[in-house]
Amino acid sequence: MDQQPLPSARLITNTVFSERNVPHSSINILFMQFGQFIAHDISLSPSITHSNGSGISCCTPDGSDVLSEDLKHFACIPIEIPSNDQFFKQFSQRCLNLVRTMPAPRPDCSLGHAVQMNAVSHFLDGSTIYGLTPDANLDLRTSTGGRLRVFHDFGRDLLPLTQDKETCITSEQGSACFLAGDSRVDQTVTLVAVHTLFMREHNRLAEELALLNTHWSDETLFEETRAIVIAELQHIFYTEWLPLLIGEHALDDFDLRDSDVRSVYEPTINPSTTNEFSAAAYRYGHSTVEGKLRIRKNKELDEIIKLPDLMFNPSKMRLKDFFDNLLQMMTTQPMQNVDSSFTDAHNTRRVEKLPSTITPELALRDQQCSLYLAVPPSSPPPSYVCMHTTVKRHVAGTMKCTVPYKDFLTKFLFRAGNPFGADLVSINIQRGRDHGLRSYNDYRELVGLHRARTFRDFEDIMPPQAISRLEDVYSSPDDVDLYVGGLLEHHSPDAIVGPTFLSIIADQFSRLKRGDRFFYSHKGEPHSFTPEQLHELKKTTMARIICDNSDKIQLKVQSPNAFLMSDQSGNDPLSCNHPSIRRMKLKFWKE
Repeated sequence: MDQQPLPSARLITNTVFSERNVPHSSINILFMQFGQFIAHDISLSPSITHSNGSGISCCTPDGSDVLSEDLKHFACIPIEIPSNDQFFKQFSQRCLNLVRTMPAPRPDCSLGHAVQMNAVSHFLDGSTIYGLTPDANLDLRTSTGGRLRVFHDFGRDLLPLTQDKETCITSEQGSACFLAGDSRVDQTVTLVAVHTLFMREHNRLAEELALLNTHWSDETLFEETRAIVIAELQHIFYTEWLPLLIGEHALDDFDLRDSDVRSVYEPTINPSTTNEFSAAAYRYGHSTVEGKLRIRKNKELDEIIKLPDLMFNPSKMRLKDFFDNLLQMMTTQPMQNVDSSFTDAHNTRRVEKLPSTITPELALRDQQCSLYLAVPPSSPPPSYVCMHTTVKRHVAGTMKCTVPYKDFLTKFLFRAGNPFGADLVSINIQRGRDHGLRSYNDYRELVGLHRARTFRDFEDIMPPQAISRLEDVYSSPDDVDLYVGGLLEHHSPDAIVGPTFLSIIADQFSRLKRGDRFFYSHKGEPHSFTPEQLHELKKTTMARIICDNSDKIQLKVQSPNAFLMSDQSGNDPLSCNHPSIRRMKLKFWKE
């Protein structure tokens, strides 16, 4: 607020965030990965490119400096690396490439400030499974029996393969990618696993419905199956996943609790994904990424795989037993805690100084990759209502939060064979500035906390050591970026985020439910499920999805709550035939 430029995003990363391993006490990696799967369903922001579609370079070819103003593209927002950066200085790097998000045209075609584009539908509608356009949807279908295309691999159904240069970005030259409704599917093999589960669930249901209604056409089978799968996805998200994120109190405060009373569509509600949500609050999930995965190799041996080695490298999915062992790891290994630490996947890594050449083509890949983990979309912010009393309650019994970050995300992200990579934390900070987010202080006041006049005023919701780090890098409390301040907050009671992020996230998913005419629990619409059908749909759990769609080679038991560690009370692994892991009956879909 002293009219001076804000500090470098990389300087903030180095000053405020740390590299520590802080596993969550009760929530597993599947929770983290399902959250990203949902993010890709409702949020995608493309970067601006040259008119021929090629990427924009904002740094000198060797990365040693930012391009001069006369050479810099208008869309450049590069991240300047301080000269004393202990990691990047060994490679003579002073610039991380970043390009602005593409603006969206206004509905009335008028001029005005930029509003960033969201290239997906905003709604939680299974676009990651079924694609965004009619053409993409047709490309994923067999056009027989209502089924989705698969790649048959030694008796197992995997996602279809593709080598489309526009969507297939792999770490191995010439290797194929998997094809799904969202082009980011191959980002990590754990994301491929979630896509595979829901592809198989669609085909499983389509086969059952075809036996139940032998007269149904391919189109009817497909659309009826898709409606069921989207309903399952929404039910799992709102009844199993979201309560772990925001806690029981917030479910009541934002009217998000599952109820026997049918919900109704509210046409005046704007369900659009907000910048505050996608460019800051929902990126809390980057803090939960675990950098080292312990995957069973055989009966006596576990294999520890670094997550960077599985990014854009989905080929392991074709190994026998790997899918089951991967699912078992995802449900039994804890995710990282939500805090200011980012996972250390390279703490024993020796790096060598190598030359680096950043071409426009690599710059485009960098833009695509940063988009994949850091998906920001946009629309005008909603009016945050009824949050003050909510936040006061959430602040009342705060939990202590540590100040840690996770090293492969801040040094080696998308390194593509280089000894260094991008910094996701800095990208998140810079992207929030690109999208015009106000300061953390503005949002904490908006959700009911008092406005900080000095840094010490943050003590109501932040640990002292975190505040000291903010003072070291920011000139004023009004300068603190939303992403940074939100991650430093103590967690709200029974939630895994603090009150500012909680309010933004809960508001978003409340509007996505109330403002979606096709939401699965709504009544009174031409497409609404019957009471009997809805009763069956509500039996769906993530545990049942895994039980029905794993390879069933190694994975034959499952904890009832698939997002919690099995050592949690009442979550002991059970046979997939146990009545606690309920099955949905399709008899109410018979015509």
